[in-house]
Amino acid sequence: MRGIARSNRERPIRKALPVLDDDIQRLIDNIDTTSVSGIRDRALLLIGFDAALRRSELVAIQHEHIAYRDDGLLITIPYSKTDQVGSGAEVGVLARPESPYCPVMALEQWKMASGVEVGAVFRRVYKGGNIGLDALTDRNVSPLIKSRAGLAGFKASDIKQLSGHSLRRGFITSAANSGQPLVSLMKQTRHKKTDSLIGYVESVDLLAEHPGKNLLKQ
Repeated sequence: MRGIARSNRERPIRKALPVLDDDIQRLIDNIDTTSVSGIRDRALLLIGFDAALRRSELVAIQHEHIAYRDDGLLITIPYSKTDQVGSGAEVGVLARPESPYCPVMALEQWKMASGVEVGAVFRRVYKGGNIGLDALTDRNVSPLIKSRAGLAGFKASDIKQLSGHSLRRGFITSAANSGQPLVSLMKQTRHKKTDSLIGYVESVDLLAEHPGKNLLKQ
């Protein structure tokens, strides 16, 4: 049986290319915020990244799910992949008042531009800047990220590997490589097991993050 398993090994599933901290800033820098769709996309990208949301969770956000605080906001996630019974969970989005990449400010600007304060947060935008009643679906997230990456000059080979999971994967990888403890990450991502979380982390530089970098010194 082991021999059969060796001869029938499947290729590992290709993981989404993470949108890292520098990447998300590059995406935002190349968004035209004079357009309604640009204002929406900036808010969606920054909220999706900072909250480490799955694509289905991102498009399911309702205005009623958001609680504002002085230091940011809390988003209630009624259901998720790991919470099928709907126990609910909260995830934080940190305000960065001095940063052009503040997700809270971006969301406020989208809220003002859309004029919508109830129901779905991220809605379809039609030609002429008309905002629809329908929320974006999870299938809209990947094309949106790919389109914005194209406008930001990302390589075609990289764009092909982007998906609706790239924001969540990028946040986890960026936070882990900045030295954030796994316990803190698990609270943000709502992972139940550390091995599941570690599977998301892709080290930017295997040598810079080598666990033995402080060893074998005189």
